[in-house]
Amino acid sequence: MKNSIELRQERAELIGKADSMLNLAKDETRDFTNDEQVSYDGMMENIDKLANDISVVERQEKLNAEIASNPVSLETQNVSDSKEVRDYSFIDAAKAATSGRVEGLVREMDQEARNENRNQEFKGIAIPYSVLESRAAVNTALTAGSAPTNVLSFVEQLSNASILIDAGANFYSGVSADQKIPVIAGVTTGFYSEAGDDSSAATLGGTVTGSTLSPNVAISGVEVSAASMVQNSSVEGAFRNSIAKSIMSKLENQLLSAANIAGGPESFFADATAGGTTFDASAITDLAAAQATLYGNGVEMNSNIAVLLNPNAYSDLMAAAGADFTPGYLDMVSRRVATMPYYVSSNVGNDAGSLQALARALVIDMDSVHMALFGGLDMLVDPYTNAAFGGTRLITTALVDGLAVQAGRRVKIVEAS
Repeated sequence: MKNSIELRQERAELIGKADSMLNLAKDETRDFTNDEQVSYDGMMENIDKLANDISVVERQEKLNAEIASNPVSLETQNVSDSKEVRDYSFIDAAKAATSGRVEGLVREMDQEARNENRNQEFKGIAIPYSVLESRAAVNTALTAGSAPTNVLSFVEQLSNASILIDAGANFYSGVSADQKIPVIAGVTTGFYSEAGDDSSAATLGGTVTGSTLSPNVAISGVEVSAASMVQNSSVEGAFRNSIAKSIMSKLENQLLSAANIAGGPESFFADATAGGTTFDASAITDLAAAQATLYGNGVEMNSNIAVLLNPNAYSDLMAAAGADFTPGYLDMVSRRVATMPYYVSSNVGNDAGSLQALARALVIDMDSVHMALFGGLDMLVDPYTNAAFGGTRLITTALVDGLAVQAGRRVKIVEAS
């Protein structure tokens, strides 16, 4: 394998070529051709692979230098204390953002994030995508006195906080540019008479369109005290988990709102096909009818269809099952209704006005839902807002987006009154 300098030079050349290709398409106000798209995707894969290779080689080079400067027996050397091989800590990043002293692994990862995402504007401590996907080593030996270790990556916690991903939505992380989602619809096939009569030829059709995932800025704040900045695994895990939940909750609040909310992604609940205005005793019937509508719109029987309910719709569903229950329609053990898995969230059809207390339901083909986390995170510190109480506010910025393609693949039930 090449050394780190050679690998960085090779990666820089690929980044330059990819940037030139992207700028050419922008200047000509067009999308990539098929050949250009294949070439660009190939370069992106090689760039990501080289980044991983560089990380491995540089880490080994630093370990080699450490051994050379302080020779010890390899049998007794404990490299787990080396700053370079220590697991990245959000708490360390928060301390650096608070003090302004960016050192060691936090500084290295900050530089890596800026190199990975040159189009992303970082104003504080940059946290690269590679850190968000990493896992801590699990302590399998159960050594006496050892501290527990958080093994969930940030991306895992982001996914765990989402009912859409849990229901089967497509989720992309580490995205470095707009993500085009192609949509092919209306394709027809026909037979042609062997007699060669042109009038017997079937009329063929089909369209190719698409939707694009683009970065939307999501900002979350965490109030911290001096005591909470002391490094330990429980605080680290809680810190990551709180940020992930906050970001995902806000994203799904936008995507599932009863009407579009300014400042973020458009709601795909808002433009879903209307499927009814009541959801009480007829709840199960309404859901089955919505399912039938999807099949009528071309959704396949083996598609990943799910039911999303707000708490009021869930309550009505349970009441309907108790009052007039048809065996087989509702299975509370496997959490399925009319053969479809159901999920409950207050974000479904959320409405800040007087209609918030009414039932909302969405029957949707989850294969049509796409969500993305672009690049890494940006961590800033606000030392002034809570200064009088001895506290500090940490501001974390993430770039996210979500959409659902083909409106015919979702049906909403909105109780009118």
